[in-house]
Amino acid sequence: MCKDYTEERIFITEVLQSAFDKFYYETDRRKIKKGEFDIVTPLDLAVEEFILENIRSTYPDDMILSEENLSDTNAFERTWTVDPIDGTFNMADNSPLFGMQCALIVENEPVVSVIYLPLLNELYYAQRGCGAFRDEKRIRVNSSADPESSIVSFADYSHICPEDAELQHRMIGHLMPRIAKIRMFGAASIDFSFAAGARTMGTVLFTKNKWDLVPGILLCREAGAIVMGNGGNYTWDSNFVIAAANEVICDEILSSMN
Repeated sequence: MCKDYTEERIFITEVLQSAFDKFYYETDRRKIKKGEFDIVTPLDLAVEEFILENIRSTYPDDMILSEENLSDTNAFERTWTVDPIDGTFNMADNSPLFGMQCALIVENEPVVSVIYLPLLNELYYAQRGCGAFRDEKRIRVNSSADPESSIVSFADYSHICPEDAELQHRMIGHLMPRIAKIRMFGAASIDFSFAAGARTMGTVLFTKNKWDLVPGILLCREAGAIVMGNGGNYTWDSNFVIAAANEVICDEILSSMN
């Protein structure tokens, strides 16, 4: 059953689009080092503050989990995840492969997802039980895809967890003779949107960051993807997430982990 969260979806869509229009062309995009192999830009910070201010003024009782300002860290109440610029390295280097993404979690389940790819002029969204859409047109994964004609994307190698990076390296080596093409786009918003819209047939991301994962997980689920984590179905405790167009692709990815 599709519970109506249309109000929240329209609200956060308008906020994301307004934030891009307000800040992208007028705000400094220089790289500021915030950690080893990690950067932020003044644009990230300006966009995030704009989004947070709008959520707080419209839904003052809701919690927020955002990348640059970790307001709250659980997701048991109504919680917004906010990733103001997903793919900051790409954006700072003038690549169009970046996105702005938010999701709403209610009772520990994602119910609304919006991913805006502004320089590709594409808007993706999903509501739990209501399907996935790109620019008002419903999208679905390619459930009949075969590995030999498929693209599968991986997220960046982790600098924080060398074990995950080594596993990912082995997986890619295992999959190269079995999957037609392997890509690394550098932004979760691109990975999930392309998988949901059947531009790729699957994606693999090693992270627990909800602001990276929640919008895309709901989008892919609503597009008919198989979404897995370690131990089976994806949970908040999973170290990675796999979104695959069908069981054949999913099984190939899972077998690469052994």
